[in-house]
Parts: sequence; structure tokens; C-alpha cells
Amino acid sequence: MPEPPCLSVLPPPLLLRLAMEDIQDALPPPTTLLSSLTESQLRMISNLPDHQAWAYSDDILIASSLTRQKKGCITYRHFIKIVERIYRKDSSGSLEPDYINFWYICRHQPNRCKSHRQWGKDHNGTSNLRKAIRKCDKERGVSDSLAVPSPETIVFSQLMFRVLLVIWCIVGHRPFHIVTDPLFLDIVHMLRPEAIVPSPHTLSSDLTYIYNLASMRIRDTFGDMDTGVHLAIDGW
Repeated sequence: MPEPPCLSVLPPPLLLRLAMEDIQDALPPPTTLLSSLTESQLRMISNLPDHQAWAYSDDILIASSLTRQKKGCITYRHFIKIVERIYRKDSSGSLEPDYINFWYICRHQPNRCKSHRQWGKDHNGTSNLRKAIRKCDKERGVSDSLAVPSPETIVFSQLMFRVLLVIWCIVGHRPFHIVTDPLFLDIVHMLRPEAIVPSPHTLSSDLTYIYNLASMRIRDTFGDMDTGVHLAIDGW
């Protein structure tokens, strides 16, 4: 049978790589080690029904469930997550797999603060967990663990001020002579009287210096790599 036109025009190395990607992203057997699983495979496991996910290790079940949770969410940091497998009796009285539970055990009060969710519902919001955290905080007499921390204060530096001005102009496509605007100067001196606003010529020189420094660091980073790097450039 001839190959589809879309594949026949591809060079053999690319066909081999595509085939390998399909193999790597296939559902792995339960005996697979967690360290060898890709995020795509973990996501596939997380979408399995309980009876198909049952044979995977606790570590894999927990890691796969993390792919369904919002990354960086501070709610989950309060708990240790463990797996519980619930059995039921069949018609002959023998035990058979029923469903998988995740227990969220408080790191501070493991015997008093805990919550659980079933395998397929583990990613359905965090309202109950947040209630448990606030109750735990109140019982321990500590501040709200869910409060968003205030951003760290940036220590003023004349050098960093110049760097940020360059980045501000480049990212926003602003001309360097914007720093000579009287209103801009008034705003800067009101917020930081001792700040010295550089001239447009100084900013232009700073940009050249930053570009050359960044280029050398990028070159060194690529030079330390053992593998090839593919770059794609897009433009209008």
C-alpha cells in the first residue's frame, strides 16, 4: 500500500522521529518507573477510569493527578497526598477493586485536618480544601495561609534603574528620547528624588552593552549543550 501523500514527502529521519514520538506518548504499562514517564503519558493515566488506573503505583497516580491541578496553587502545599484503594465484595464474597481515593493529610495537624476525593473528581475545585486550611489556621492561631504574599520590595539601584529603562523602552517600542519628557522627569523625581535619569544617548549605549553581554551568555549556554538546538524565526 502506498504511503499517504503527506507522509511520503517527509525525509526518513523525520518519519522515524514522528514514529518514536507516537511510541513515547503511548499508554505505558503499570510496571513503568515514574522517572521514565513523560508529562503526556502522566496526563493519559490521569484520564483513565479507576479500574484501569488501579495497577499503577501510588507515586504514578499522585504524579498523574498533578497534571490536572492548577500549577502553582498554594492550596495543595498545605497537604500531603496519599492514595487509598477501596475494595468491594463481589457476588462470591471475594474482594475486587471498586474505586481510588486521594487523601489530603494536613502537614501540621494530620489527625485533625484531612480531606479526601475520588480519583476522577480530584481536580474539581479547591473550595473544600481551602475551608479546611482556614479552619486549621484558626485552630493553630496562625495567619491566613491562603493570603497572597505581598511582592518583595525592590531595592533602588541607579544601575538597575538604567537597565529597567532600556527594557521598558525596548519592550514597549518607546523611543529613548521619552526620558527627556518633562512630565516623565517630574514623576521620577517625585517617586525617587535622588534618581539620575540617563540621557537618550546613554540608554542607547546601555542597550548595546546589554545586547553584547546577553549574546555571550546565550553563546556559552548553547556551547555547553550536548544536543542540537532547533530555532524558528517568525516575522512580518
